[in-house]
Amino acid sequence: MHRSAPPEVRPQPAKMQRRVQVWSCCSTVCLRAQLILKNLTLNQGVKAATQKRKMRRHKAQEMQEESEVKDQPGFETKEPQKEENLLQSASGDAPPFVKGICQPSGIQTPNECCPNGYESILNLELCIKAVVKLGPQFDPIIKKGPHTGKHMPVVTTRIAMHIEGTTRPQLNQWVGGRLLRSGEEGYNKTWLPTAGKGCGIWTLNHAPIFTPYDQVGKEVNGVIWPLCVISTYPKDEMPEFAISHCRPSGRYTKNECCDYGYLEITVAETCKRSISQFPWDCGSNCGIRPAEWMGEREDDDYPFGCYIRNDHRARTYNARHPLQGFLNTKTPQGDMVSGLHAAATVCRRLDYGFEGDYYAPRNPEAPSDSKADFVICTIKQAGTVVNVDCPGISSMNQKTGTITEPTLMSIEGMTARRFGKALRFSNGWVWAQKTNDAALEDSR
Repeated sequence: MHRSAPPEVRPQPAKMQRRVQVWSCCSTVCLRAQLILKNLTLNQGVKAATQKRKMRRHKAQEMQEESEVKDQPGFETKEPQKEENLLQSASGDAPPFVKGICQPSGIQTPNECCPNGYESILNLELCIKAVVKLGPQFDPIIKKGPHTGKHMPVVTTRIAMHIEGTTRPQLNQWVGGRLLRSGEEGYNKTWLPTAGKGCGIWTLNHAPIFTPYDQVGKEVNGVIWPLCVISTYPKDEMPEFAISHCRPSGRYTKNECCDYGYLEITVAETCKRSISQFPWDCGSNCGIRPAEWMGEREDDDYPFGCYIRNDHRARTYNARHPLQGFLNTKTPQGDMVSGLHAAATVCRRLDYGFEGDYYAPRNPEAPSDSKADFVICTIKQAGTVVNVDCPGISSMNQKTGTITEPTLMSIEGMTARRFGKALRFSNGWVWAQKTNDAALEDSR
């Protein structure tokens, strides 16, 4: 079979070859650019669509919260808040106080609802600071309870405590502005304590409260929105007084319910001073006020030392009478009173502030290592007043000074600053605090 000769391929001019090469290069670059732009556009579209879905979900959630106040799942199901509120700053300047991410309900766990790196606030003084800082961040519109829909900003100038542990109906018993009634679906008549020990905002009226009792392991009512403190917050300056983390029950036990490092108060004047520092809510007919000092007494059914209880005339927690404070000078032999008139013990920090026994060199200018050259000096502190008893050093024996700063005192023309367990005077004197191991063991 005859085959025809292949067509003659004529060589292209050099100029045409260059055009073909340039166009080939341009085509490749353009193709790559088109692919890149296509991918970018696709990615942007995906991101935009995702963002729109998130915004729609967020908007729907807001509308649901506003229109269906009676059924807010965020309170019971512990839904987290926006992620940016939970993240600590990478630069290390994390805020000392933050709002919790949910409302503790069911069986309480330690530091429940506090973001990672934060913990529950365990004393009233820190709680006051946290309320001032975080109170304005709360939405002033009440979402649930008897004040639903009302504009009630958090009042940062006062804080309340409840001697019974703020035992109230569970949050899920509120439907809009009223409580469920017997016979209605979901009704539960059981009242539960508020999560504690801790600090937070009562979401039914935006009242700041401090709950003194430890409720970990117990079922709680889910109403409080907790405030939390960063775990690295300095703990050297714990308050002088603290309310017991429980209410004494059964047979008397020494220092029962006092926090670690705190002891029973045995001096009437100290007891009187201590009860004036705690704001108790004694009901709508009574308001928020400290307990009334009733003096010393001998009781067989109340804890030894300083304690607070409901007025003996009270028949409910919503009484017309302020709480009462006493100093029991008798070691009780009977079981502790329980229920409405049970006691809350007031405890004092061991070696608070400058208080304690110190090893002091006799000669501040030439201290030596000889034991004979050191004496034991005792400092007692009451508020901003210190009394120094130093039998071996006449210039510092039976002297009185004043506290000018939390770690600075002035005495006998000198100043003395506290550095941990050391006390350094302006003349170079250094006293070393003696650890009271026995008393510390008693506080466990």
